[in-house]
Amino acid sequence: MGVLKNDVRFKFIYIKPFTPKYLLWSIWLFKEIIVSSVAVSIKVWQTNLKISPMLTWIESKNETDIALTTYANSITLTPGTVCVDIKDDHLLIHALVKDNIKSLKSGDMDSKINKLIEG
Repeated sequence: MGVLKNDVRFKFIYIKPFTPKYLLWSIWLFKEIIVSSVAVSIKVWQTNLKISPMLTWIESKNETDIALTTYANSITLTPGTVCVDIKDDHLLIHALVKDNIKSLKSGDMDSKINKLIEG
């Protein structure tokens, strides 16, 4: 996918799955997936479909390739949003509703992943 730079020296990054940091992030991500699933289900079942799909670039404060990849995958896991492309520290996001972009631009998910990966 061209996400990892050719000149990067790979460090073995291992996140222990039972650390409090990882467990809290997993619970938070699971909650986001459930909330997004309910919101998308409500949108789909409405008789007057009120969606405002958009494609936009979002800047990430994550510095490592593994953090960017985790961020992109977390975005794609939440229903209604898909990470389409990554260029440097920007992610191209397609969202079903404009509010999803606003919540991503707030940087909450970005900072949580930065704390998880970077420490």
